[in-house]
Amino acid sequence: MGHINDFAVEILGLIFQSIAYQSPPNRTEPAHRRFPFNTATVCVLWLNILKSRPQYWKSVTFDVAHDPTPLLDTLGLYTGSETEVRVISTSSRRNVHPHQETSRVRNILTHLRPYLSTCRSIVFNLIYQSSLPSCADILTHHLPHLTTLVLQCQEHNLDNVEIKIDWDTISLREHLHRPVFPALEFLTLTGFSFMELSQLGPRWTQDFKAGDFYCVSINHFKFHKCGPAGGTGSRSIHAFLKTIALRARGAYDSFDLDLSDIYLSLTSQQSSPRNIASRSPVLGSTMCRGHFLQRSLHL
Repeated sequence: MGHINDFAVEILGLIFQSIAYQSPPNRTEPAHRRFPFNTATVCVLWLNILKSRPQYWKSVTFDVAHDPTPLLDTLGLYTGSETEVRVISTSSRRNVHPHQETSRVRNILTHLRPYLSTCRSIVFNLIYQSSLPSCADILTHHLPHLTTLVLQCQEHNLDNVEIKIDWDTISLREHLHRPVFPALEFLTLTGFSFMELSQLGPRWTQDFKAGDFYCVSINHFKFHKCGPAGGTGSRSIHAFLKTIALRARGAYDSFDLDLSDIYLSLTSQQSSPRNIASRSPVLGSTMCRGHFLQRSLHL
């Protein structure tokens, strides 16, 4: 019995075309099981056939549990309109090292940057916080079509690190002082990624504008009661509320805010960073409207 790859390339192309037409987008299905990713990762021959058909690559998926290099050139194939990019990890925490995941994500981001202006949706669901791209890096690009930005992880391995951005690089961006995202509707970030935006300064946060309906979801943040800056550092309650308050003014007084897994590290001045007396939830899970923000988050 012959192998399917014994068919002519034209026949395989027709088979893939049939699969594409019979596989409408299913948002509930895991990204790595959707076409064309599920087909392109079978073998090099199938990947090359699919690459010769740009219409299949409106939505591009990378799984950093594996080397993303063979798929990197698919980012520029679709030229129709807006694109969607998903970067996921199907690996378990035991099977992936933070440095390896970070290296693969950086490689993807390097190839993605020239096409950010065409992106409608950018989703990163990774294992480690340290592997996530900088939210400040992404949102200082020209993003006229972006409706959704998701930066999420399973392991928050930077909880004891002060939050900083690569200001030397970002300060050179042409669109740094024009933070206008007319299509943006959903911003789903870890607390670390959200607080990166505060590093862009008050002018950026005050000028920030999003779409008519705007929802911010922040998952997991660990406050430092006594940090290196005497309680006024990037992980202080003061800095967190100030960052949200700047976004509550001006352009969108009725945005939705969803907070979950927000913690305060109650560490005494004499204790070493390892000896945390208790870890108390400040906010379990809450949602509030932007114009009620300051009352709802009274701590």
